[in-house]
Amino acid sequence: MARLGLRRCLGILAVGLVCVSISIAIKSNSGAEILTSNASRAYLLSEAERSDARHDFERELDLLSLGLDANGSIQELVEIQRRQARLHWKVYEDYSKAREILDTVWAHEIGRADTALELARLEFAAGRFNASRDAAERAMSAAISRRERYDATIAISKPTIENATQLCLDGKAFDVPAVVLASRTLNSLLESEGVEPNVARMLIQAALLIGDGPAALSGWRAHYFISNDARPFLAIQDGAQVLERTMTNWVDQGHDEAVRRSITIALADTRLFREAAIVVYAAPPKIRAALQEDQDIRAILAYESFVDSVGRSIHQRYLLDARGELSGASFWEPFEAAIGKLWDQLETTSRTVPQYTRNTSAYSTDIERELGPRFGSVVRFVEIDGHRGLQMGHIVKDDLRKVEQYGHRAEVRFVVLDSMVSNGFASWAWNSGAQHGGWTDSDRIVQVRPPYASKPFRVWRQLTWEDERTRRSQETEKESLADRDRAKANPAGYLPGLSMRLHDQGAHAILDRLQSLGLENVDLQLAFVSEYGRAIEESSIFAHEGRHFIDRKNRLFPARAWRKEFNAKLSEVAFAPEPRLALGAIFASNIGDRGAHGRANESIMKDIVAWMKKHRNEIAALDTAQPILTQFDKLTDEQIRAVFRSMDSLAKNTRR
Repeated sequence: MARLGLRRCLGILAVGLVCVSISIAIKSNSGAEILTSNASRAYLLSEAERSDARHDFERELDLLSLGLDANGSIQELVEIQRRQARLHWKVYEDYSKAREILDTVWAHEIGRADTALELARLEFAAGRFNASRDAAERAMSAAISRRERYDATIAISKPTIENATQLCLDGKAFDVPAVVLASRTLNSLLESEGVEPNVARMLIQAALLIGDGPAALSGWRAHYFISNDARPFLAIQDGAQVLERTMTNWVDQGHDEAVRRSITIALADTRLFREAAIVVYAAPPKIRAALQEDQDIRAILAYESFVDSVGRSIHQRYLLDARGELSGASFWEPFEAAIGKLWDQLETTSRTVPQYTRNTSAYSTDIERELGPRFGSVVRFVEIDGHRGLQMGHIVKDDLRKVEQYGHRAEVRFVVLDSMVSNGFASWAWNSGAQHGGWTDSDRIVQVRPPYASKPFRVWRQLTWEDERTRRSQETEKESLADRDRAKANPAGYLPGLSMRLHDQGAHAILDRLQSLGLENVDLQLAFVSEYGRAIEESSIFAHEGRHFIDRKNRLFPARAWRKEFNAKLSEVAFAPEPRLALGAIFASNIGDRGAHGRANESIMKDIVAWMKKHRNEIAALDTAQPILTQFDKLTDEQIRAVFRSMDSLAKNTRR
């Protein structure tokens, strides 16, 4: 059979010859060939997702290009083209190409609101704020569903607030009426629908730009989930008390230097450094000048500038890495330069600027020793699957927590980070929106708050908004049908439909339990967000990362790196409050990849299939005519835990 490279094959198609019967060879970055023949759009989208998970963007584009002429629905074609556009603007910064593709998608007259929202994101990334707002307005005009209107509302306000913030921090005038409108819009959205933390921060910034203390306080409370029943984390409690006291009735009259100073310091103490800088730069000139003479304020402004500089420079390094253009460049040069500048500006206890060495742990320790007590800074330099990255955030919670698994105990320091400067290369790169959730050091478990804080809101909408519930149900049904063919091809492979069903079953269990208590409306939403977040935190942080800590403490070191993740994933499910919610990182598209997580997931999936075959008579309503893994969700929660305990050597040697 003839074997053609993808681009040559597409060239043949362009002149009208038939290519569908020819096996097409696509080479990945690793050099391995992936053969497809008569592949459907659904299959190619699935393979593109796998390539995205591996950051193989060239192969992802090749697969998506092949999907343009493959068999499939118009909806799948729209999804393919949107993903092409995102890769072109996000990874390759080819905004013109991306716009051309989105213009083509718009002509399909399907999902126009989402197409316009993608254009709004593109223009925002390009710094074209007026164009971004125009695209968001198009999205609102095309919006049909509640979710589309919600997303468009945020997208309209976002460029207005970002543009005004940049102008303010540069000491320039901004459009006050437009910011007032954006602030009112987001405040209304917060009250009617609830918003995730990143949107709450937009409200804080807009309100501070116009000196609206009560609105800023509402956004700040929403960002940290603070209510009458939920108090601030202890690590930020002092700053929280000042904000509650000063912002409740604060409306800027231009003569409030002392109040502005208190709010600036309190915002920094709650790790909102950009917002703290806004309070200073939005002040009248005389008050701004006086504040900039204050030693504490100068330190905050210097640190905010440092954080902004590092975030921008690391973003550029990620772009170069994603395109394979980083060779020969020092990844950390911009960070080293920024640290040197910051040390010159701060009155540091150590006048010696930390120097980067191959011992990145020592380098980060030197930085944290100075910046940690002042700003809550945590810095981690990582290299995962060949990609360098920076994980840097700020402590908002710092507690001691006891972890126990199979009779092994440990007391660990639990640290929660927010206001992330960067969460590593993969979190930046993944098209799915997935992010690293945390890690373990020698003496602490670290959780990255943003992904944990935002996801419960998205899940709430999927469960309770009728249009979102219908869309999710249709997508799940489609993927579940396709799972049967996937499972026949690979009995222990990734099954998207099964993964979606398991997650939704776990989320519904929480919602049903809360509704049985008589909760409704806002009270039900707040309770669900809290309980869902707690369930994910218990499994992915205290069970998963806790297992790493226990293995290290008890010198239970697997010989192979992937076995460490294997052990931690077993604990993640076995000790989960809601085991179905804990399966998302295992029933994932990276099954079978050569990284530690992919290899661990593959091993687990094979063991699951073996367990189900052995215990087939104990599984209710099992259909022996269907692939067995597609029916994993027929297991009870306790059976799911039993499967994972059966694989764990630590469980077989439980301490009494």
